[in-house]
Amino acid sequence: MSMLEGLANAGHGDLRVSHLPILQRLRPAGSRITELAEMAQIAQPSVVYLVNFLVDHEYVERFPDPLDGRAVLVRRTERGWAADHVLHAVTDQVTARWSQCIGEAAVEQLLTSLERLADATRPVTSGAGRARRRRTGRTGPAG
Repeated sequence: MSMLEGLANAGHGDLRVSHLPILQRLRPAGSRITELAEMAQIAQPSVVYLVNFLVDHEYVERFPDPLDGRAVLVRRTERGWAADHVLHAVTDQVTARWSQCIGEAAVEQLLTSLERLADATRPVTSGAGRARRRRTGRTGPAG
């Protein structure tokens, strides 16, 4: 079963693949649009468009940032949490199916390798990190 099939079967057939990076990256307490754009590596206007859809379909809501009254945060609604649970359940099903095909250890190794690859190719966003990458080719702490 694909993610979209699982979502559709659970009553979330209005979601598309483009919405998943937003739903999957929302912090429980809420996230700013700029954070979502950075984490999903999507242009900010595109994130606004996707969030507007998710608000209109009651998956997320906007609310004032309690630490900065000028900023707005986005968080899941009850419907958004329900979709999130479906995504996790389908992911577990897919992982179990992969384990049956190639073994649990191979799946763990694959997932670890993919996480390392994602970390290695994630763009550096802080000024200090960019400067460090230019000097050393690395982004982590000096060492």
